[in-house]
Amino acid sequence: MATLPLVLLLLVSEWLVVLVTAITEATKAAKSAQLVPGISNILPGCVYRSWDEKIEYLSWIPGLIMSSTLFSLTMYKTVGTLCRHGVSDPGMAPLSYILFRDGVIYYLMWMVPTVGSMALVFAYPNRLLPAISEVAIPPVFSIAACRLYLNIREVDEARDLAASKSQSIELCPRSGLIFAHEEAVSVLPNNHTDP
Repeated sequence: MATLPLVLLLLVSEWLVVLVTAITEATKAAKSAQLVPGISNILPGCVYRSWDEKIEYLSWIPGLIMSSTLFSLTMYKTVGTLCRHGVSDPGMAPLSYILFRDGVIYYLMWMVPTVGSMALVFAYPNRLLPAISEVAIPPVFSIAACRLYLNIREVDEARDLAASKSQSIELCPRSGLIFAHEEAVSVLPNNHTDP
């Protein structure tokens, strides 16, 4: 338990570095923003700014370090827990398995475009290609996070289905329309007559 305060201190200090870096970058961006002639009157908020690409992308490094640290700690804890309990079959711990699998996928889906975009900035300065690659990163975050959420819901729904099969009839509120499975329908008596 002595490592918990050290880990918390590490995470808080990394978070503060990310926060200060983001605030500094946002302040510099706001100071260099200029209205676009003829368009800013029609589309308020449409501005352009001059910026040094290399400096901006260097500000991403604290975020990369923070994300890598969180990923490493999560994977260490998940693998340690699964090994300690002797779980080798994904079916025995589906939630841990999904968090591990989707965590790796999410991290790689985020890390590859981010590092790739930074590499493009340094390899091809003053070109449009890095800016285009920067646009692709937010949808990657959204898609990966949605997949993680949906996969966790599937585990919960499978757990509910297994619990309902192992117990007697249970009345509980449901959020949506659920149809009975074939096994459940086959054991019910047929009280209606066909004409």
